[in-house]
Amino acid sequence: MSRAFAVSTILARIKAQRPAVVVASACCASVLAVLAAWHGRGQRVVLEDVLHVALAVAAPALLAWLLLLRELAPLAALVAPLQALAGDGRPAQPAGAGAGAASPRLLARGLAQAVEHAAAHIRELERARMAGEADARLMEYARDKMQAVLQCLPDGVLVLDPAGDVIFASGKIEPMLGVQMERVFALPPQAWCEDAPLRALLAAVRNGSSDALRRSTIEFTPARVPDKHLCATVQPLTGDGSDLVFGTLVVLRDATREQVARQASNDFVAHVSHELASPLQVIGTAVEQLADPGCDVAPRARAIDTIQDEAERMATLVNNLLNVSRLETGAMRPERQRVKLDGLLRDCVQLAQPRAHGRQVRLHLQLPHALDAVAADLDLLRIALNNLLDNAVKYSNDGGSVTLAAEQGDHELVISVRDGGIGIAPEDQARVMEKFYRVRDAGAAGRGGHGLGLYLAKQIVELHQGRLELDSEPGHGSTFSIHLQRARAEPGEG
Repeated sequence: MSRAFAVSTILARIKAQRPAVVVASACCASVLAVLAAWHGRGQRVVLEDVLHVALAVAAPALLAWLLLLRELAPLAALVAPLQALAGDGRPAQPAGAGAGAASPRLLARGLAQAVEHAAAHIRELERARMAGEADARLMEYARDKMQAVLQCLPDGVLVLDPAGDVIFASGKIEPMLGVQMERVFALPPQAWCEDAPLRALLAAVRNGSSDALRRSTIEFTPARVPDKHLCATVQPLTGDGSDLVFGTLVVLRDATREQVARQASNDFVAHVSHELASPLQVIGTAVEQLADPGCDVAPRARAIDTIQDEAERMATLVNNLLNVSRLETGAMRPERQRVKLDGLLRDCVQLAQPRAHGRQVRLHLQLPHALDAVAADLDLLRIALNNLLDNAVKYSNDGGSVTLAAEQGDHELVISVRDGGIGIAPEDQARVMEKFYRVRDAGAAGRGGHGLGLYLAKQIVELHQGRLELDSEPGHGSTFSIHLQRARAEPGEG
C-alpha cells in the first residue's frame, strides 16, 4: 500500500511534464490504487487482472485526451496570429507548432494574454484614431477660418500653386474681372483671363520666370468691367528665411476711386490753368490798348471795364477754390446763429444788381409778410445765395428776369431762385451740381463759369442739414430751391 502511494507521489511530480506523461501517470496511479485495494482485501492479484484494470482505466482517459487535443488544435493555431496582431513583441510561433505539446491550461493562458494584448493594441489604435480625427478637425477649422478671412477682405485674392494653377479664389474675383468662378478653377489662367497685363503676369508665374519671384504691381482696366480700374499685386509665397516657393499670392484691389481722383486732379489743374489764362490774356490785351497814346476815351473806358470784369472773374474763381478747399478739408464749419432771412435776401439782391444790370436782367424779390429766422452760418449762406443768383443771371436771356423768393411751411423754409433762361437738359440735371461739371450745350458753354458755384452751394446747404433741389426745363428756365429747417422762436419774438 505504501509502495503504491510512493509511486503515485512520484508520478504527481512529473504531471507538469508532457501531456502524454501526465495521462500515463494518471493511468498508473489508478491501476496501483485498484491493486492496493485488492491486496488489502486479501485477494490474489494476477497479471491478467492488472492488464484488465489498466486497459479499463487508460482507454477512456486516452480517448478523452485525444478528443481534447483535437478540439484545442484550432485554438492553439490562433495563439501565434493573435500575438502577432497584438504586437506584443514576442516571436510568433507557426500555426500548429507545439499544438500537441501545449496543455489546456497553458493554451488558455496564451489565448488570454493574446486577447489582452490585442485589446490593448486596439485601444491604442482607437486613441490614435480619435487624436487623428481631432487634429483633422482642427486643421479643417483653421482652413475654414483662413478662407473666411480671405473671403471677407475687400480685395480679390488668388492663390496659385507652384505650377501656376489656381487653388483658391475669393468671391470678389468674379465681380472684379467679370469671370465665372467655375472657369477660374477649371481652366488655366491663359484660358479664362481676358486682360493682357494680368494674363502676362500669371503666365510668368506659370512658366517659372525669375520676374515671378519678385513682388510686382500692375494697373489695368478689366475687359469685361470697363468702368473699373484695378491694381494687381503679385507676391511669391516663401517660408521665413527660405528660398522654397510654396506658390504665388495675387491681390486685386479696386483702384477706381484713386484713378478718378488722379484724373480729377489733372482735370482740375488743366481747368484752373485755362480759367486763369483766359482773363489774364484779356487783361493783357486791354492793358496794351490803354498803353496806346492814341487810344480814344471810349475805347479806354471799355478797356478799363474789361479789366475790372476779368479781375472780378478771377477773384470769384479764387474765392470759390479757397472755399472748396476749406470745405473738403473739413476747415469749413458752420457757426450757426439766428439769421433773419428777409434782410439777408435783400442784401443778396442788391449785391447782384450790377451784374444783372449789365445783362439787362431784372431782379425781383418776393417775401411773405412774416418770415421766420433760421439757424445758419450767415457768411456761408450768403455765399450759397450769391452763387445761385450769379448762375441765374448768367444763364438768363438778355432782357429776362430772375426772381428770389422765400416761403415757409410748417417745418421748413424754402428759398428759391428762378430764372426764365435757357434751362438745363435732363441728362445734365443729375450732374450739374458736381465739381467742375459744365453743361455741354453750346448756348451754355459760351456764358462762362467755372463749374464750382452750384457744387459749393450744394455743399453749404448740406452743411446746414438742408437740401438743394433743381427743377428745370430746356428753353423755359430753371428753379433752384434751398430747403432749411425752421428755427425755434425766441420768447417774446413775434
